[in-house]
Amino acid sequence: MTTSNSKLSDVSKVLYAELISKEKGAVLQAKISLKGGTGKGSVTLPPGLPSGNYQFRAYTSIMKNFGLENFFKKSICIINTQGTKDSIHISPENALNVSLIPEGGNLVNGIESKIAFKVTGADNKGIQFRGTIIKGKSDTILRFKPEKFGIGTFKFTPDINEKYRILIVSEDGRSIVAQLPEILESGYVMRAETDSPGKIRISVKSNGSASSRVYLVGHTHNAIRFADQQMLSDGSATFFVDMKNLLAGVTCFTLFDERRKPVGERLYFKFPNDNAEVVSHLNSDTFSRRQKVNLDISVKNGQKKSLASSLSVSVFYAPSNLNIRAADIVSYMLLTSELRGSVEDPESYFEEREARKDILVDNLMLAYGQIGFSTEKISHVPEYEGHLVQALIKDVNNKPASDVIAFLSIPGKRVQLFTAKSDSAGVVRFNTKDIYGRNEFILQLYPDNADKYKIDLLSPYFSSYTKADIPVFSPFTDSLEKGIWRANLNRVVRNIFWESKENRYIAPEIDSAAFFGKPEKTYLLDSYTRFATTEEVFREYIPEIWLQRKEGSLKLTLSDLGGVGLFNTEPLMLVDGVPVFQSSKILRYDPLKIRSIDVVGHRYYWGPTSFDGIVSFKTYQGNLDGFQLDPNDTVVDYEGMLEERKFYSPQYVTTEQVSSPLPDFRNLLFWSPDIVTDSSDGKTFIEFYTSDQKGTYIGSLQGVTDDGSFVNHVFTFNVK
Repeated sequence: MTTSNSKLSDVSKVLYAELISKEKGAVLQAKISLKGGTGKGSVTLPPGLPSGNYQFRAYTSIMKNFGLENFFKKSICIINTQGTKDSIHISPENALNVSLIPEGGNLVNGIESKIAFKVTGADNKGIQFRGTIIKGKSDTILRFKPEKFGIGTFKFTPDINEKYRILIVSEDGRSIVAQLPEILESGYVMRAETDSPGKIRISVKSNGSASSRVYLVGHTHNAIRFADQQMLSDGSATFFVDMKNLLAGVTCFTLFDERRKPVGERLYFKFPNDNAEVVSHLNSDTFSRRQKVNLDISVKNGQKKSLASSLSVSVFYAPSNLNIRAADIVSYMLLTSELRGSVEDPESYFEEREARKDILVDNLMLAYGQIGFSTEKISHVPEYEGHLVQALIKDVNNKPASDVIAFLSIPGKRVQLFTAKSDSAGVVRFNTKDIYGRNEFILQLYPDNADKYKIDLLSPYFSSYTKADIPVFSPFTDSLEKGIWRANLNRVVRNIFWESKENRYIAPEIDSAAFFGKPEKTYLLDSYTRFATTEEVFREYIPEIWLQRKEGSLKLTLSDLGGVGLFNTEPLMLVDGVPVFQSSKILRYDPLKIRSIDVVGHRYYWGPTSFDGIVSFKTYQGNLDGFQLDPNDTVVDYEGMLEERKFYSPQYVTTEQVSSPLPDFRNLLFWSPDIVTDSSDGKTFIEFYTSDQKGTYIGSLQGVTDDGSFVNHVFTFNVK
């Protein structure tokens, strides 16, 4: 999705998804194919995965340029009920975490600043506490307390010649002593305030430059919405911003000094007022077990105009002992996606009463500091066409080698070969397409380079993560523990009776043709007399292939089917898609293992390479069938993109199906990430069946319309 207009983006074709452990980093990784900005996949958790809190994150290749702060991240609690009961109870740490951030980023000597604070426990949740600023040994100069989730602000004028400490005491008696941020002898201080309805006043003060020029730039979702410059007068300048020019969400105002160096930053949040209106209608508020549910959905804008939209719809069981809140695309796209670190209950900021929500969300902006003005170069290119497989080529001195041609092949019945040339950093990028499931990759260099260079595959995943973003595992209440064991019982029942139906996959639509397209000639060897040697096969009934003795050995050459005579050099020879650079290896191969031979009898250009024709040999199983690879070839197992799993929901149409003795303990009744409404009426229709599990169910509709408005709608019903 593009951040500037909130519309689905077709730029990237691959999404990377990971499950991150606080102790071990990535414990699960997957690639998901994207089309038109959407994609879907599913993974199976490893059976030995320990219970604990994990972070699920997702990103595209181009997002890696801007750091993990810009990834989608969500904390997930996983309970492995196959472990012992004691292994589930992990006591939280008692430590308190304190952060103090001056407005604009700087605490400057003699200039009053607003300072935001955030105090959390080990679970990353805010706490109630009393705070005191103490000057010297015992001079209390200020007291403060949080307004929401351990977050608040206070005003303070620092003196660089004084020593300060901050005492935090929680409601349960825990305490910690924190220090103020560094006090600068000179610098810039920013202050943002609502000047009048629809206007923001941003004041700048400096004690180091009384009359220099300063520049202020404001950007929302990477789109510049404000730019101005002012001369400091007696160390002060004021900018006025019309809120009509800002997009909904987080705007980052960056202050630059006269040398165009960033010297301050302030985040400001504008609430949306143009989200799509959704109306959902159920055929009942209460259902019985195994009853059909009809759901009508209508999406319109504020002017009641029907909208085309792309929606993700889920319907799930909500135990009464859990405070389950459905996901909210609005709070994520406009708020948390722009901030560093996790935000506690972000949806609640949109639900606050009008008199408070501007104050509370502004405290949040201050407490989460700066986005950071970056001038880093783009090193991760977008995957416009498909998955970019990257490898690193080094010379014998272990230094990156440039301008070296490399080959990537995937043995199989579908002939897949990719070529690339290394850049100045020694990196080669193979632009692959439609690679799904587990594969065997073969990386090769030309034989003349095999002893000079080494090629190693690079991971496409982002290597670092922030431990602080993953909260400590908390103990459970007795009622929650009962719910967990009940959920485990339901899972066991589903595995026994429904596993085969829940693990069905939809084969992706891929082009099965070879990379070179349709060959000029194809020979099915079983249609001819079979010979004992490959040489006899060539000489007897493949006239396009000529065998010439050069330098004491036979070499293959092809007739130029587009011209006159023979090519001078060997063609590109392939066995099940894998390049073979010596004719002698082909001639030694058992022809009875070869099912067919394709011939491309013209000069062929492929990436940075060109060949005097192509001869492609295919075995019966597409598995190389005993063909010996060169010892210098690099063979690695590689996971391609996930195949789409078909979401299973049983149908209870007949009386026999309704009265079936097979138990149905599903807690997820419906899930689909690709529900659409069209612009003609903005409507769509969904149907599914309830399970045997009684209780309250939540339906969540999240998505985006074609005009960039967000769809966020929740409904409930009961099963009795």
